Amino acid sequence: MHRQKQNTIGYWYSADLHLYNDQVDTAFDHYHKASVKTEDLNQLRELINQPQDQVLLQAVTDLYLDPSGSSYSKISAESFVLNGAITSVLLYIGEVDFIINLDINRFKSKGFENTERLFLPAYKPVRKNVRFIEYLQLLKLPDYWDKTTWPKFCKRTEASIVCQ
Repeated sequence: MHRQKQNTIGYWYSADLHLYNDQVDTAFDHYHKASVKTEDLNQLRELINQPQDQVLLQAVTDLYLDPSGSSYSKISAESFVLNGAITSVLLYIGEVDFIINLDINRFKSKGFENTERLFLPAYKPVRKNVRFIEYLQLLKLPDYWDKTTWPKFCKRTEASIVCQ
């Protein structure tokens, strides 16, 4: 079971990197190998093809907020990967503010399930957004980093926090 979860997460990370590098077909193949259901992948691919479709964007958002609505167990590796795939597709089509709002609202209602993705290459547009500081403050990371050491990708300046 642990090995299957490890493979699932590995395919997800690989898929995200492929999407980040504009290799959409390979990315979707890896999302499929990571156990994202075909019907959900079709919806995500449709969103890539029609990024301005607000109805489709809402359907994907609903799926993100409640993956169990698509027969995923809320705590499964598959639902975790589905959320990651949705986030990556939204980033791919340039919905940075949408992602920030979605994740901050989700954090306020449920807490972050995984913060690791915030520091993946695909999240660079989010980290460069001025509102990324809200993420860090909700997670209390600046306080933690002040007491320990700051990571290479973020630094505190006199006026603010800057991340790459």
